Order: sequence, then structure tokens, then C-alpha cells
Amino acid sequence: MNLNYRAIFLTALTGGLTTFTAFGQTSPSAGPVIRAVIADSSSRQALPYVTVGVLNDQDAPVAAAYSKENGAFSIQLPGAGHFRLVITSVGHRPLQLPLNATQGAPA
Repeated sequence: MNLNYRAIFLTALTGGLTTFTAFGQTSPSAGPVIRAVIADSSSRQALPYVTVGVLNDQDAPVAAAYSKENGAFSIQLPGAGHFRLVITSVGHRPLQLPLNATQGAPA
């Protein structure tokens, strides 16, 4: 099975854009938090147990999580900056998305 989850994932996070900004109100020592739901673009069913990783601009891993049974996941970033989300799941093509994370609430 080779399902495409990119369309729903992007829509859930960005309304269809290929990049997005993560905002988070956190303590001074913590970075922004990404919260999203991963779903199949065809069936619109949530995809459980998807691996979501975050790489910094030097391709080093800085955070990771798995989606829950309802497809939801949450990852706290180490701080503001430019990152890349790496999304992998058995039976699916890997997906990489650019991420521009800023500290504070959206304007």
C-alpha cells in the first residue's frame, strides 16, 4: 500500500502551503510546540503510529514523536529557527517539509 498523506497533512497545518510557521508560547528555556494530525489524503482517515522527526539546518535530529491512534502528534522544538519535518510510516513514501519556527504567538 502506497498512500499519499501529504495533502491532508499540509492542509491541516497550513491550509495547503508547502511551508509553515510554528508558533508557541513556552517557558524561556523551551521552544515552540508543533501540534498536528496526520491523515490519509484519499480516505481522510487518521494515520496512527507515524514517525515524525525534526532536523535542524545541519541535518541533525533535534526532536521526534509518533502520532497517536487518532493521528495527532506534538513535538517541542529546542528553540526558534529553520528546521525540516521528516515524516515516515510503513507502507508510505517518506515526506520532508520545511519548517520556520518562531518564538511567541502569531501576529
